[in-house]
Amino acid sequence: SHDGDGDSGESSGAEGRTPQKAAGRTTSTAPRTARTERSARRAPRQSGSVYGAPVEPVWAIRRPDLVALLDGHSGITVVRGGSGFGKTMLVAQWANASHSDGVWIDVDADVVDRTAFWARVFAMVVDSGTDAVDARWVPSAEDLASGNDLRRYLTRFASHLEADFTIVVDDAHELSATIVEDDLMAMSRVTDRLRLVVATRSVSGFDGRDDGSLIDVGEIAARRLLFTPRECALVIVRSVLTVDAKLASEVHEITGGMPLATRLFAELLDGSQRLTTAREMDAVVGRVADALVA
Repeated sequence: SHDGDGDSGESSGAEGRTPQKAAGRTTSTAPRTARTERSARRAPRQSGSVYGAPVEPVWAIRRPDLVALLDGHSGITVVRGGSGFGKTMLVAQWANASHSDGVWIDVDADVVDRTAFWARVFAMVVDSGTDAVDARWVPSAEDLASGNDLRRYLTRFASHLEADFTIVVDDAHELSATIVEDDLMAMSRVTDRLRLVVATRSVSGFDGRDDGSLIDVGEIAARRLLFTPRECALVIVRSVLTVDAKLASEVHEITGGMPLATRLFAELLDGSQRLTTAREMDAVVGRVADALVA
C-alpha cells in the first residue's frame, strides 16, 4: 500500500516523466483515500533535479522549515510517518527544487526484491540523462541479474560519481529485502557525493546504526510532519477560500494536524466557516474516517 501524503508544494508541468505508479488526478474535490491520494504524475526533467519526483499538486502548501531539514548535510535522511502524514509530498517539494541530480524510486510490487530494485534504479539513472557519472559505470540489467557480486557494481557506481547525486526511496517499508539498506549504506561509505532520502512508515535498518562508519543519518519524525494550526488554515483556504482562526483551531484539534485528514476535512466543509451542531461535526468526522481507511 502507499501513502496518502498531502503536504507541500505548488503545481508544475507533468511532461517528460515515466510514471512508476498508476495515474491519478489531483484536481477532484471528492474525498481521497490514503491509497489513491498519491499523484502519479512526474515533474519534467531539469538540470539539477531529482528525476521521477512527483509533481506537487495545486492543493499543497509550502513547508519551508521541513524542506530546510532535508537541505541539511546528512548523508542519509529518513522521513518517517504513517499513511497520510505527508512524507511523499514533503520530499517531492524538496526534490523538485533540488540543485543536485538524482532519481526517485517508488517501491511497488515490481521492485520489492533486491535485483528488481537496483534494476529500476539504474534504468532511471540512464533515463535521467545525468552527467553525474559516466555511463560506463552504470551496470546493465544483465549485470545485475547475473548473480555476480552485486555489491561491487553498486560501490563502483557510487565511487565514480563526479557530482552530487541523490537517490530518493519512497515507500521503503515495502521492500522485502532488508539487504537493500545494507547496499545503500555500502554505497554511502565510498563517496561523499551520494545523498539518500528514505521515506518509510516503519523502523529502518538505518536506525541506531553503529557500524564504525562516519555516515550521518538524520531523521524527520512523524510528529514533525503534523500541520500547525496556521498550516491547517492554509489548507482550508484552498477549499473554501476564507477561514477564521476559530475554524482553523477546531479542524486542527479534530485532525491532530494529520495532513491528509486535514485536507479531507477541509474539502468536506460547506463554505459556511462553521461546524454548527454536534451532528454536523460527527458527520464530517465520520466521512473523513471512512476515506482514510478505505
